[in-house]
Amino acid sequence: MFFCHSQSFCLNSYLKNRILYAPFIEEKPAAGLKMIVVIPAFNEPNILQTLQSLYENDLPMQAIEVLVVVNYAEYCEPKLKEEAHQTVIIIKQWMQKHSSPQLQFYCILAGDLAKKHAGVGLARKIGMDEAVQRFEQLKVDGIIVNLDADCTVSKNYLNEILHFYEANSTIQAANIHYEHPIDDSLNSEAIILYELYLRYYVEALRYCNYPYAYHTVGSSFSVKSSIYQQQGGMNRRKAGEDFYFLHKIIPVSHFGEIGSAVVFPSARESDRVPFGTGRSILAWHKEERDLHLSYALETFQLIKWLFDDPLNFHKHSNFIDHLPEPLQEYLSHIQFKQSLQEIENNTQSAEAFVKRYHRFWSGFELLKLIHYCRDHFYPNTNLVNICLTLMKWRNYTFKVMDNNYALSLLMELRSLQKKGI
Repeated sequence: MFFCHSQSFCLNSYLKNRILYAPFIEEKPAAGLKMIVVIPAFNEPNILQTLQSLYENDLPMQAIEVLVVVNYAEYCEPKLKEEAHQTVIIIKQWMQKHSSPQLQFYCILAGDLAKKHAGVGLARKIGMDEAVQRFEQLKVDGIIVNLDADCTVSKNYLNEILHFYEANSTIQAANIHYEHPIDDSLNSEAIILYELYLRYYVEALRYCNYPYAYHTVGSSFSVKSSIYQQQGGMNRRKAGEDFYFLHKIIPVSHFGEIGSAVVFPSARESDRVPFGTGRSILAWHKEERDLHLSYALETFQLIKWLFDDPLNFHKHSNFIDHLPEPLQEYLSHIQFKQSLQEIENNTQSAEAFVKRYHRFWSGFELLKLIHYCRDHFYPNTNLVNICLTLMKWRNYTFKVMDNNYALSLLMELRSLQKKGI
């Protein structure tokens, strides 16, 4: 429920209809505030490491805020609720010694969240909505950055994000480059394979000429307040909130990639969400998932038919009948000819058709196709082997380090994607 205080927060439809809580922070934002970093935190005993990493950044001239949203659900065990309250105390004690005029830290407690929605999506929304309300006080289109409470960042993180948006005035949202720490721990092989899978997936989609082939990692993205509001804000999903949010934002925004700053997400295992890094590492240790395997390249060869030239489908729905049989079967399964007709009926030019056609193939819609192919035609196969083949198709070369092909491939893909290649 939104409560409108005496201050003029009721200025637009988003603030009137989408905000769940009145502002938590009573202190007015600094006049030059340009960016707010939002960090959801639930059961995060090492969060001070994340805050310290931000504090040790080279500070820009503009004002920046860091907002930690300590949260828990109404059904949480009393022990976890007590830990949340202690975390708030610890953070506030740390803040007393580590805030500065340029970098202000805030911590809010969002407790006893309703069972239906409690989770990382709602926590992100609470923090991002708080950022919106602070920017609206200043009438500025500020930058909302998402980070997780188990990450550290490069020393130029804050500066480079600001510089990127200043240098690219049309950009409305952007990813920040990420690299999981790799050491000699038991998680080393698992995290190498998991990140290689993430980078392979994006690289394979780029091979297909898919226009929305970007990483969707919750700890490493940023968005302008205006486009965030225009698209209805963050969803309240308990997992995958980043995937769905970014695939809503990417098609309608000028989207960028910030390769000059780095987020270092944790490689720990976790059972708090049904998928993602922590769950994948946990599943690996329990032998429930083989991270050596990923989607077959034959699937992406099919997808390439859809994006090499979308105009093949413009006023030529019979083109579907000439596609490879597995693709024909799936398109028939989702009644794609009807969808094409709907796209045709709502567009008056070839350019508009292509734009709407691309929008139809959202990240989620494409993932359903990939899973259909995996389940019916092309089972998952060896990740290193398909990465090697894809590198050849993309005309990339790399050096093998210590006979470790997975690590070598990962390092090369990190380098290429960091450069935006």
